[in-house]
Amino acid sequence: IEEILGMHQVLLSSPVGIEVGPGEVEQLAHRDDGKYPIPEPHQEVIMNSMWAFDDFTDSNGSTVIYPGSHKLSRKERGKLIQRINNGTCSETEKVSSVMPKGSVMLYLGSLLHGGGANKTQNARMGVILEYCSGWLRPQENHCLAVPKEIVRNLPVRLMELLGYSVAAPFVGYVDGRDPKNVFFFPDNKIKSRF
Repeated sequence: IEEILGMHQVLLSSPVGIEVGPGEVEQLAHRDDGKYPIPEPHQEVIMNSMWAFDDFTDSNGSTVIYPGSHKLSRKERGKLIQRINNGTCSETEKVSSVMPKGSVMLYLGSLLHGGGANKTQNARMGVILEYCSGWLRPQENHCLAVPKEIVRNLPVRLMELLGYSVAAPFVGYVDGRDPKNVFFFPDNKIKSRF
């Protein structure tokens, strides 16, 4: 994930549990990096991991991805989205992420994707861990959401993923200092990775 997102510190943007219930229709295709007002083309800023808590099948709502859509121009992507929305997208333009329970799929935030239709009588559960470049604001503010008493006992790398870190060269500091040192290690200075 860090290799794809570049030299910047990587943050956990949002952990999301997604249950696709019986009878749900296919989700609209979307990109996860669209929430950031960044001119295109741009470097990858979002990377996702989808963890299958149930088997993902063609019939129970496995995530549908559109290979190569991250390389399309805005105009070409718009045409693909039109074909997806009006039902004329060819089967060769999309792939259902069929995988057994316990599997994980990594995909770029710039890749068009969406939850598939669930034609079964059972729900399908998956959990997305979305990561973003350290210079972006994560979707969830983990520094406020996770109590400091819990963070204090986490490994340093997990603290950094939650936002207690500095992205090169100076993004995220507190009074010029690494936030880990301000909140958790005031006497033992833990070096920033950058």
